[in-house]
Amino acid sequence: MAQYNLGKLYGSGRGVPQDYGQAVAWYRKAAAQDHALAGASLGYAYDVGRGVPQDPEQAANWYRKAADDGSVDALYALGLLYQQGRGVPNDVVQADRWIVLAIQRYAASEKGKRERAVQARKNIESRMTPVQIEQAQRLVREWKPGVQ
Repeated sequence: MAQYNLGKLYGSGRGVPQDYGQAVAWYRKAAAQDHALAGASLGYAYDVGRGVPQDPEQAANWYRKAADDGSVDALYALGLLYQQGRGVPNDVVQADRWIVLAIQRYAASEKGKRERAVQARKNIESRMTPVQIEQAQRLVREWKPGVQ
C-alpha cells in the first residue's frame, strides 16, 4: 500500500527529509484501511513517542488492531505491554496469550524474532501458576482476530 510505504520513507528519511510526524500521518491513513504493518508501526510510534507523544494506552490499541489485521510483531508487542503493565493491566495470563500467538505465527525465516518471543514466554511462565497457564492456553485456542 502506497500510504504505508510513504510512512516508511518519512520514518527512515530515505529520499525525503526524515519526519516522524509525517510518517505517523501516513501510517494512520494506511492503518485505517486495515494495513497490519501500518497499525504495528503506529503502535510502535506511540510506544516509544516517535512522531507522537508517548502513550502506552494508544500503543496497546494500535497493536491490538494490527494483531487483528495480521501483524505477528503486534501480537508480540502486545504481550510485552501486558508483561510490563504499560498501557494495559499487568497480566501474566494476557502476556502469555499474546506471546504464544506470536510464537505460533512467526515464519521460519523469522527465527531470531521467534527465539526472542520463546525466551519472553519462558520468563513469563516462570511466574505463572498451572491454573494461569491453562487460562492462557484456553485464550490462545479461542482467539479469533477482531473478536475479544
